[in-house]
Amino acid sequence: MPLALIARLLEQSGPGLPEELLDGIRANSEEILSLLVEDEEIAERLDSHLDAFDPDTLAMLYDALAGDVPGTVPAEAGSLAAAMQDASRDEDVCIGWAWANALMVDLPDNLGNLDRCLEGAPIAPDGVVKLLMEQVDSKAAGRDAAHWVRALARRGLSPVSIFQAADAVSGLIERLARRGKLREGQGLLLDASGGLSGPEDFGRDMVIESIGHATDCEPSTARRLIAWLVGVAQARPRLFRGLEAEPRGPLAVRLSLQPRAMTTDHDADLILRWSPSREAAPIQKDAEREGRCGQHAYM
Repeated sequence: MPLALIARLLEQSGPGLPEELLDGIRANSEEILSLLVEDEEIAERLDSHLDAFDPDTLAMLYDALAGDVPGTVPAEAGSLAAAMQDASRDEDVCIGWAWANALMVDLPDNLGNLDRCLEGAPIAPDGVVKLLMEQVDSKAAGRDAAHWVRALARRGLSPVSIFQAADAVSGLIERLARRGKLREGQGLLLDASGGLSGPEDFGRDMVIESIGHATDCEPSTARRLIAWLVGVAQARPRLFRGLEAEPRGPLAVRLSLQPRAMTTDHDADLILRWSPSREAAPIQKDAEREGRCGQHAYM
């Protein structure tokens, strides 16, 4: 039964999935997940197929794999749901703090001016800008970050969007490695247009689409985000989770998977990973003194 459901899933292209298929996945979620853990070939084939799914279809699938029934929340889950919402808000605050107090600190002028870097990206409706400005508490960031926040919000983005965009690049390269396209220690060249090359030329569409899906932004915005991230990675070698960035001229970086033996606690802490240097103790102490973030891990 699990194998038959996966076979049907591989025939789907979206958008959306048939309700009877979702019901079957929901009822057999444990068996399906066990099969994917045990059979690496099937797991890789499904992983490759899911790359073409839109975010809404993926969300439907993941809900079904979790065994969730749409529209039903057990009464005893209410307190857990509230706690998860609180945790999500805390995580957003910590990402904002790391962004304002680590990532944006002492960047060259051409990168610190977000209005200029994002120029040409679609402007978000006033209501969206206002909502994003309200959601991001600039004072909670520990610095006067309002001008940075405003530059992002005008394009429908937030500090969390920056985190999501960088993580999308890491996730893409991890998937390539799982499919045997990249081995530990090998490097990929990522340029400011989103072009990705190494053992083979992967083009730029994969990077732009990954960032667009992760941040729910237009391709033109994703192109400006990747150009900015490539520039920032030249000053922040651990910008991308699990990767080491080395400058290759002003418009490209070489990204290599970090050997597991080299991974340290510095790589587990977003504040430290995004700081100008590996020695970010003063920033970390300031965060703890403010009662925010401290040792939050984003692996």
